[in-house]
Amino acid sequence: MRSLVPLLSILVLAAAAVWLLLPGGDEEPTALELGPVVAPVAGPESGSLELTPPAPPPVPGTTRGPKGSPEPVIIDPRRLPLGPLEVLVLGPDDVPIPHADVRVTLEPGTGAKAWHATPLLRPDPDTNVWKGDDVFVGPVRVRVSGDTVVAKDVETQVTVEAREVLRVHVDRAGALEYTATRYGAEPLSEVTLTLLDGAGRPVLVGYQVRTETVLTQPRQARAMTQAPQGVLFGIPPGRYTLRVTSTADESAEADVEVEALKTLPVALQLLR
Repeated sequence: MRSLVPLLSILVLAAAAVWLLLPGGDEEPTALELGPVVAPVAGPESGSLELTPPAPPPVPGTTRGPKGSPEPVIIDPRRLPLGPLEVLVLGPDDVPIPHADVRVTLEPGTGAKAWHATPLLRPDPDTNVWKGDDVFVGPVRVRVSGDTVVAKDVETQVTVEAREVLRVHVDRAGALEYTATRYGAEPLSEVTLTLLDGAGRPVLVGYQVRTETVLTQPRQARAMTQAPQGVLFGIPPGRYTLRVTSTADESAEADVEVEALKTLPVALQLLR
């Protein structure tokens, strides 16, 4: 029993010496600077933990999705810059064409982004100038069309400040008013129409259905499938062949001569 006392004393003295030799053993403890708190996440192995680093702050001008992925900023269309635009349509004789004889529409120009809405130009009945005050600033394509004018596209640049009136010269044209029927059978529901020039090439013209109950959106095309009664318009004067085909491969052709400022009626009867 007595032999244990010296041994215990030696152990106590050794422990005290070790404490004094440790760095900072005789200094006041200092506070630790902790980094961002991270939450422990269960690892792939049972009982193991992984530390997930905090997500970086979002880049200015972006928002964070549900998983922290950057998303584009939502732009309020009402904040987009707008400017005025005025268009005057003139014939080959440099005389303004009455607004009732033409249509002036707008679409994004070359290099411009898609619009969320299409601005409208309204004609002034006294001057025949088409005007708009809320056109998107930047490249704009102005399209002029009508029954008795050859369709024409013009590129322009809209700015916040007013500019000179855009003068667009167009050539005079004619139109065809067609009716397609089927010989000795049920009426047709729709037909495919193609207007061919003297070399047999399809011509780019306007198409529309106009009846007492139907009025379709005018479209520019080299071939069109639509109702068996309608109009081809904006055709340069000259000789053409109008070809009509049904869904049952019935067909008919008519040679026509289009004159400027005139609408020619054409009746076609389809045969197998």
